[in-house]
Amino acid sequence: MVVWLLGSAIGLDTQSAVGVGTVAVSLILTPLAWFASKNGQLAREPGPVELPAPETTASGEPSTVPPRLVVGDIPLEAVAWQERTQLLDRLMTVSGSGRPTVVCAVTGQRGIGKTQIAAAYARRRIADGWPVVVWILADTELGLMTGLDQLAAAAGVRQPTADLRTSATTALAWLRVQPGPCLLVYDNALDPDLIRRFTPSVGAVHTLVTTTELHFGNIGVTIDVDVFTDSEAVAYLRERTGLADDNGARETAERLGRLPVALSQLGSVVGPRRRFPSFRAYLDLLDRLPAAELLPRVAGDPYPRGAAEAILISLDDLSAVDPDGAARRLLNQLAVLAPGGVDAVLLDNLVGPADGGRHDAATTAAILAHRSLTMPMLDHERTVAHRLIQRVVRDRARQAGDLDMAITTAAAAVRNAAERAGRRWSDRALLTEYTEHLQALFENSTGDAARGEILTLLARVSFLLNETHSYSSLIAVGPVVLAQFEKVLGRQHTDTLVWLNNLAHAYQEMGRLDEAMEAHLRALADRERLLGPDHPHTLTSRNNVAHVYQRMGRLDEALELHTRTLADRERLLGPDHPHTLTSRNNVAHVYQRMGRLDEAIELHTRTLADRERVLGSDDPDTLVSRNDLAVAYRWAGRVDEAIELHERTLADRERVLGPDHIDTLVSRNDLAVAYRSAGRVDEAIELHGRTLADRQRVLGSQHPDTVTSRNNLAEASRPAGDLNRDGEQPA
Repeated sequence: MVVWLLGSAIGLDTQSAVGVGTVAVSLILTPLAWFASKNGQLAREPGPVELPAPETTASGEPSTVPPRLVVGDIPLEAVAWQERTQLLDRLMTVSGSGRPTVVCAVTGQRGIGKTQIAAAYARRRIADGWPVVVWILADTELGLMTGLDQLAAAAGVRQPTADLRTSATTALAWLRVQPGPCLLVYDNALDPDLIRRFTPSVGAVHTLVTTTELHFGNIGVTIDVDVFTDSEAVAYLRERTGLADDNGARETAERLGRLPVALSQLGSVVGPRRRFPSFRAYLDLLDRLPAAELLPRVAGDPYPRGAAEAILISLDDLSAVDPDGAARRLLNQLAVLAPGGVDAVLLDNLVGPADGGRHDAATTAAILAHRSLTMPMLDHERTVAHRLIQRVVRDRARQAGDLDMAITTAAAAVRNAAERAGRRWSDRALLTEYTEHLQALFENSTGDAARGEILTLLARVSFLLNETHSYSSLIAVGPVVLAQFEKVLGRQHTDTLVWLNNLAHAYQEMGRLDEAMEAHLRALADRERLLGPDHPHTLTSRNNVAHVYQRMGRLDEALELHTRTLADRERLLGPDHPHTLTSRNNVAHVYQRMGRLDEAIELHTRTLADRERVLGSDDPDTLVSRNDLAVAYRWAGRVDEAIELHERTLADRERVLGPDHIDTLVSRNDLAVAYRSAGRVDEAIELHGRTLADRQRVLGSQHPDTVTSRNNLAEASRPAGDLNRDGEQPA
């Protein structure tokens, strides 16, 4: 049996939708006091798994009842939660109808509590003893598959080498054969076709889906969730505020449209020892507040005016505990960034530098959290402003003339945080988030000058993404952002060509060589025309085209272009410039690929000596040269020398770069290949297996390096013969 629970549209303006992998929209009501506290992890960080011990009989023997499996973060019951019994009873009826497939949608006005209703139903099923209950954030395909992957792991059916999609499919197959009853909740789904593909069509599985998209109703029965009834609103406000004034509660609730999100905001400022001791005091200010001028309601906007007014009152109340405006400035910046929230490093840069270091980031963020203006995160590592609050704050900042300042200061903070992440391999995943933040800033900016500055920052971040080998992240946004560069700055602007060049490099490293060649050739032609043949950027593009020739096996063309670039760099930059040394290393690589091994070894040796002298023995480029020379030794049959140099390079990379750095994994792979060349097959197999596991964990199952490791492990198990000459790409 399949049950789908679909929610009302809670999405805000199109600007707030920017970002991949963001905090669950299903959490939107969490910080507003009416809603429950919920873990705000991103889709790529699924919630905890509960695996209670198997039950036993009175004799101590294991019970035949399967152990309960609860996967994902089910929101806790909200403060002053209203049971809304009719809706829950309707869900119970539909799920128990006995039909093999039932599609059930919960729709209604934004902010009506669809996630809380689904959570209440899930908690009830847990209390009923259902053996399997799964809660998955499904606003993206990645989030959905990550949740199913977590289910596969919890159920013990995930294969160590399986990719995410395979693991998700395995989890569904496992669900289909469970005796049940099982509950599968897809929270905040946006794509009905995606949900259909990942919904068990057989078995004792009840699937509930909450969504912001009304068109889900086209595929099933709809259960409508409306705003609070009069009695629910009065009961909620009575409990939330502690005021025994039903008439005042009723009048206030009507003014706010009985929208739960608005009433939760009201509940944070009305009541004993709060700013407004009575509903009348609240209504008096509400009547005088010029919210209609600041935030006019436009036709088709489903938000009642009172919801914006309630948020504005909370913003005004902020001044009582934020006399110098630090928390307000932070909130303005959070409002123009991506809705997924900010990490601790970015938070420090938003608060400290923006105020000359006068304010503590954690204290400032706590002021907002106390006023329910940000979401309470269980891990305390992320600060998130609800999308509705982001919208209201942006509109008010725009009206007050503060929006440009918020965008400018937020952009500077993102730049500083991105530079830090680019220097720390362990923080490289943050660069993807910072790209999303810059896209949000671009969307929230109105002038081309501000947008141009943000695009310049994006160009820099594209370089950092490549430096940290985050190629997939760059490719995911590359074409869309390139179009923005071309529209605002023009096709031949310097920053446009930087983005194009870095996108081409990402294509190249991911094996998409035709796309890489097309983009590199365009960048080279434009740079030669705009900057001249001797400009450093032009030489970089020429070097990059030669790289793609080499990857395509067009070695004669690669050698001609690398040799020409080397000569130009020696002439313009000098023989010891790092770019000159890179070109010399690249020529050596082509010699090696062409079988001219003596020339390759001679040039690699010279380059290694120069890099050690100019850059130092621990510089990453020096370690590249040492590894490349070791590979050339192996190709020339000098296996003992190769192993000695590979072992030294691996130890240095682990010490300098860390065990999970991509270059360290390259060294481990190449050492394993050298072991096999020396007939040390068992050591080769062990090291290839370890490298494969690490690459899959760090880079993903589809990364070219992971595929290489998988192939090398298979090769190591074959009889001796011609070895796969796998090695590091030129740098």
